[in-house]
Amino acid sequence: MSPLLFTLVLALAATTDPALRGLDPVELCQGREVPGDAARTLEREGFHYLFASGETRARFESDPARFAIQMGGGCGRMGPLSGRGAADRFVVHDGRIYVFASDGCRAGFLEAPGKHVDRDDPPLEGDARALERGRELLALALRGLGGAERVDAARAVSIVKEGTQESGGRTYRTRTAEIWRFPDDLRTESAWDDKNFVTVATPADAFTGRDEMEPLPGPGRVELRRQMGREALWLLRHRGAQGFEVSSSGAETLLVRF
Repeated sequence: MSPLLFTLVLALAATTDPALRGLDPVELCQGREVPGDAARTLEREGFHYLFASGETRARFESDPARFAIQMGGGCGRMGPLSGRGAADRFVVHDGRIYVFASDGCRAGFLEAPGKHVDRDDPPLEGDARALERGRELLALALRGLGGAERVDAARAVSIVKEGTQESGGRTYRTRTAEIWRFPDDLRTESAWDDKNFVTVATPADAFTGRDEMEPLPGPGRVELRRQMGREALWLLRHRGAQGFEVSSSGAETLLVRF
């Protein structure tokens, strides 16, 4: 792990308490609340699942991305970087299981599930003109940030955003800070009033947590990369990466994939 100037306190995140109130996750995804058997268990991303039969356990193992709690256990309303939801506070939507940090988050998700469910990025498409226009816009962005020499000389950057957020009938003061150290080290700090969440990531490792840090599940890593990919400076610093491609939809919008 590269030497970030932060101290990590690591804790084992797994628990032996049954997730989903002990219900079989495969049956639950199919709309049935069937108690699992303590003799048939499986650990995944810190959750302790129980299964009603060997068949459902085998189905889970064959496709955990479908049957396991989504977003790596992150709150279904706030996303995979929000901190861990409670495994007994769940919703099944479109055959998949989401957990939540609070009853307010659960209620907010139920009001408009489609607004909160993670979706894959659109494929990079476009003819030769779209690819050419994408390169033109990329060059304009590079010029707007002072040119290639200045962009490539940047070693670190900090971005701070402050505001408010409504949840559960309460207004929270929010503050997020992103600290990048190029090329790929990142620390984010997210605060809701006095509740603070920290995420630290390098190309090799990623950890997240509040009072104690734990490994960041795969969906969280995907979301981190997606969020960083919305920042012009980070994208421009990676324009020479293997497989970097850029296209424009014609609406002065860049689509980037690498």
